[in-house]
Amino acid sequence: MGLINIVTEAPSTEFKKILKNTSPEAIDKIFSATSFKSLLEICKDNFKQAGSGSSRKVFLIDNQFILKIAYNSKGVAQNEQEWEVSRLGWHDDIIANVYLISDNSRIMLCEYAEPYKNDKENRLVKDMGIDYKFMYDLNDKLSLDFEEPSEIFEYIVIDMSKERTYDQRVTDIFEYVEENTSDGAEHVFFRLHDMTSNFGYGSGAVDFFRSEQWGKNKDGDPVLIDYGFTEQVGKDHYN
Repeated sequence: MGLINIVTEAPSTEFKKILKNTSPEAIDKIFSATSFKSLLEICKDNFKQAGSGSSRKVFLIDNQFILKIAYNSKGVAQNEQEWEVSRLGWHDDIIANVYLISDNSRIMLCEYAEPYKNDKENRLVKDMGIDYKFMYDLNDKLSLDFEEPSEIFEYIVIDMSKERTYDQRVTDIFEYVEENTSDGAEHVFFRLHDMTSNFGYGSGAVDFFRSEQWGKNKDGDPVLIDYGFTEQVGKDHYN
């Protein structure tokens, strides 16, 4: 189900092909809605609301899919960004995939991943293959002077995504991670760097270090569930 389509004709038909356990009438109503208000009411009547932000509403369907509804230009831009990243398939190992997007980019159907909300037990870092003890040991042994373990992720990914030269700290970190962790931990470092570099996230990648941006997919792997905010999206829609 990794194929992504832009729905330009008979959109409800395309959604029905995937949402086989969902009421066909509900899907028809979604695409016949004449306003965002009516669209929102239809979604609330038929699905469980799973989240809400400044630009999008999120609804859970059959515990398998997420419907992201953009209600302003910010949401449309973020839907389009997530669709583009998922469409190319370069990073589908670390993102919740997009299956369908409407031609106006307001309605998007995505893979569901259980969110790491209020992650007080640090499940995210554990599922990534890196626990906090490891990060503190790395910080101490390499004398990096970071206050929080998450700052090490941020330092590597954002530094590298801005195409700065490798300094000795980055080299030391990678060597330590490679020598002292499973392949999964090293994988996360490299894959986040690739994604931020390939798609121009820049300072927008700071969101990747918040647990609420992540979820656990059906295979039990941590994936980004909200990755629509890039540096350019911020400049165009938030400044």
